[in-house]
Amino acid sequence: MTFLGIMIERSKFPVVKMPTSTSDSLADSWKCFSRMVFPYKPEEFMTEIWEQKAAIIKRKKFDYYDGLFSTNQLAQILEKNPIRWGVNLDVTSWTKTEGRQTHNLPGRAHPAQVWDFYNNGCSVRMLNPATYSNSVYEMCSNLQEFFGCFVGSNIYLTPPATQGFAPHYDDVEVFMLQVEGRKRWKIYKPFEGEELPRTSSRNYNPKEIKGEPFIYEILEPGDMLYVPRGWIHQGEALAGEHSLHVTISTYQKNSWIDLLENVVPNALKMAAKEDEDFRRGLPTDYKLFMGLQNSDREDVAPQREEFMNTVGHLMNRLVDYCELDKDVDEFARLDMHRSFPPKLTKEEIQRTVKGKNQSKVCQIVYGP
Repeated sequence: MTFLGIMIERSKFPVVKMPTSTSDSLADSWKCFSRMVFPYKPEEFMTEIWEQKAAIIKRKKFDYYDGLFSTNQLAQILEKNPIRWGVNLDVTSWTKTEGRQTHNLPGRAHPAQVWDFYNNGCSVRMLNPATYSNSVYEMCSNLQEFFGCFVGSNIYLTPPATQGFAPHYDDVEVFMLQVEGRKRWKIYKPFEGEELPRTSSRNYNPKEIKGEPFIYEILEPGDMLYVPRGWIHQGEALAGEHSLHVTISTYQKNSWIDLLENVVPNALKMAAKEDEDFRRGLPTDYKLFMGLQNSDREDVAPQREEFMNTVGHLMNRLVDYCELDKDVDEFARLDMHRSFPPKLTKEEIQRTVKGKNQSKVCQIVYGP
């Protein structure tokens, strides 16, 4: 047999059968999310809890997250990898008198430096544990399939009887998985008008937060705390024991407004190109009856109504120039660009150069 000008004797090379994947990524992601929110069912959690209220799950099963991450694993990552301050890791502290402080140094975060900060009461936050932990990477990769967008993670190691961060709210949906030790959490409802924010808050002074906490509980190993965007939270490790938890976060800039910020400008460009009415000039006297200085004048009410009706008419017609499928594809493409690659099954790994050495790859026979 000749292939690309090379004579190959079939008898020397057995035919290698390509493996067939038995994994269903959507089913795997459903199982992963189901386990994370157990005993809630996924449908129940997404309809009754998601984006609506904070929730705590107490399991009384201390080994529930065994194998996900550990303080020992963090120590090994620091020893074996060029971890950098502010890029891969932060050390922080918070007190009522001094507020939130970040103590990062320049350059590489050497283990001795990190543990010295920790022994002096600073919290350690690893910003991208999925880069170094297969278990965290696998969880984030699976959950991306469920949420349909990027899923990130952080690790928080807090010394006994300390708090590393000021009260604040985030711009992501957060799942806190308590792995080691215990931590007391205070969770407050969003301030009025700040529900589902698009950006994270500043650091608050506890005196600024009025009312009783919506949740005031201690998380133990195996427990989970869900905190929606905009819900203020602060956590403190208990005396006599450190706390380690994994934070899973998602839905950053994944709202309708984020999509529409792409859709509307593109629709306006198309309308300007295709529709003469969008290109017509404004009334020559619009400054005499529009604007805040004219908003309360009754004598120009008819002109204002006509102007507003014209704007409303054009806005309604703008929908006709939306190329939603194209804009959604572009929005999804940007999200896929920053997401983790999917986790490969054992069968899929066998199809890559990682799973097959070069000699075996060359043994595949093409053609009859």
